Amino acid sequence: MTGPQHEAQHGAQHGAQHGTQHGAQHKAQHEAQHGAQRQGADRIVIASVLALILLGLLWELWLAPLRAGGSLLALKVAPLMLPLPGLVAGRLRSLQWLSLLILLYACEGLVRGMSDPPADRWLGWLEFALALVCFVATLAAVRARRAVSAGTPAHATAAEVPEPRSARDR
Repeated sequence: MTGPQHEAQHGAQHGAQHGTQHGAQHKAQHEAQHGAQRQGADRIVIASVLALILLGLLWELWLAPLRAGGSLLALKVAPLMLPLPGLVAGRLRSLQWLSLLILLYACEGLVRGMSDPPADRWLGWLEFALALVCFVATLAAVRARRAVSAGTPAHATAAEVPEPRSARDR
């Protein structure tokens, strides 16, 4: 090989190695960024679920119970306790179920925020706000997980996300 040809080939090999290293670094940075986003969203989800459980118990047992001394309506928080172990373990399925379940609490908070006696309406609005925070954080946590597994930025629009290949296309 002549000098210029050798230099061109060496430059191409070096560029390919550099591109591979750069790609690996970019992927690691991407995964670290989404891992941090996922952890933050997971913490918000768990904190909001715990806050909803605490609010529900305080509301129905002490702050504004239907009957003096508390009511069985405090059991409404029991379904929120079911996904907690999965949420703490970081299971996607628990987040998916919670995204459906939490809407019931948002609806209850909205209804009671508008219909309870004026002195107690703030409890309904607080429940609605906590449920809304939990729902949005749940969606963010699911999106961050999917972005890491697909290698797609979590902030990507639908047009930027590649279509999954089906078995027929392969």
